[in-house]
Amino acid sequence: MRGGLIGSFTQRAAHGSVEVATNKIFDAVYQLGATIEPMHAPHLRLRFVTGPVRADSVTIPVRPFNGLAGEGARHIEELVLGALSRSVDL
Repeated sequence: MRGGLIGSFTQRAAHGSVEVATNKIFDAVYQLGATIEPMHAPHLRLRFVTGPVRADSVTIPVRPFNGLAGEGARHIEELVLGALSRSVDL
C-alpha cells in the first residue's frame, strides 16, 4: 500500500491493553467524516482538472479505517466477555 496514513500507525502495549493510533492530523476526518464550510468568504472555491467549482460546503463521508469491525469486533467482544465471566464466576 502507498500513502502516509497506513505507514503512520503506532502501537503501545501495556498489561491488559493495547493502543493503536496514528499521528496524522487528518485521520479524524477519515474516521468520523467532516463538513467543510467557508470561514472568510461566501463560498468555497475548488479547483478540479475539469475547472473551478464554487460550493457552499463540502461533506466528506465517514470512511473508518481505525478500529475493529465485523467478525474481528465480535471475536474480541467474546474474548472480553469470557474473561469477565470467569473473573466474577458467572
